[in-house]
Amino acid sequence: MKFNIECLKNIRERLVKNKIDAIFLTALENIRYLTNFSGSSAFLLITKDKGYLFTDFRYKTAAEDEVRGYKVIIYKNSIIDEVESLARKEKISHLGIESRNITLEQYQRLTKKLKKIKIIPTLNLVEGLRVIKSPVEIENIRIAIKRAEKAYEKISSNIKIGISEKEIALRLEYAIKSDGCDRMPFETIVASGYRAALPHAVSGKRLLRNNDSVIIDFGAEYKGYYADITRSSFIGRHINRRQREIYQTVFNAQAEVINLIKPDVKAKDVDVAARKVINKAGFGKYFGHGTGHGIGLMVHELPAISTKSEDILKEGMVFTVEPGIYIPGWGGVRIEDMVLVTKTGCRILTTLPKEI
Repeated sequence: MKFNIECLKNIRERLVKNKIDAIFLTALENIRYLTNFSGSSAFLLITKDKGYLFTDFRYKTAAEDEVRGYKVIIYKNSIIDEVESLARKEKISHLGIESRNITLEQYQRLTKKLKKIKIIPTLNLVEGLRVIKSPVEIENIRIAIKRAEKAYEKISSNIKIGISEKEIALRLEYAIKSDGCDRMPFETIVASGYRAALPHAVSGKRLLRNNDSVIIDFGAEYKGYYADITRSSFIGRHINRRQREIYQTVFNAQAEVINLIKPDVKAKDVDVAARKVINKAGFGKYFGHGTGHGIGLMVHELPAISTKSEDILKEGMVFTVEPGIYIPGWGGVRIEDMVLVTKTGCRILTTLPKEI
């Protein structure tokens, strides 16, 4: 992403609203969003009229190449000392911090070092901007999805009797990285048979067997933006009645949710819609996680699609829709797609077939 003047303007408006002179940012995703810096070590200080990016010597060249609109400072000693020095220079009396991201050690050192400065915790000051994706961000996500789907199609013939979960996961990750992904968004999940009842199982040595249910949860990346997709299948020539019933229930729950998505709908109502379908079919106690989550520079970000969510859907949000049924001793089914909220509804960004 290019340096976004509008984003910086919005941040500064939020500083004024929260009666803060400056914000000290520690979350790398928020720093990348505001500066385009892709390194793994950075801090950001934004005042009402200036911006400072702190990083170490390893990323000096990268920062100079990627960052515009901020003064880049290569610090050698403590970042807290650097912040204190600038706070004095900029006459900061009220300093905001990211309460969800700052470490306890950093907070304790800040409060000890900046005794004359009031430290003010903030929540979602940047994340509230990130939740609405720009056209560039949407395109980055679309390319990440394309990479993931291309890799899945490439290795799909390997999902068969006698191959291990780990082997499938490794082949899938190799195909994804071979297409140019700099990093995996998360460890690929391949869970078969009774292990498919574990929503976030770690791919193991178990060999796929006839009649197994198989859940494959995978993703890819493009320019720091992520894709997250899940497909479920059954091994063997025939699908039995129970397999068909469970799969169709999850399929119907997802379809019900997708039909409901549009601006101004409560995220918790989306979650409730999926739960109603699954409850009606008698599998309610086997669906224990949220129906979806936002995705972008992080695999899990706003909005939260869950019963406890207070988020309201808005045009430009991108999130997953992933109802599931997990029955101990039997296995599980999850179908996960990514959607974009549009002016009148939503657009499904994922394209892999998902019929049983």
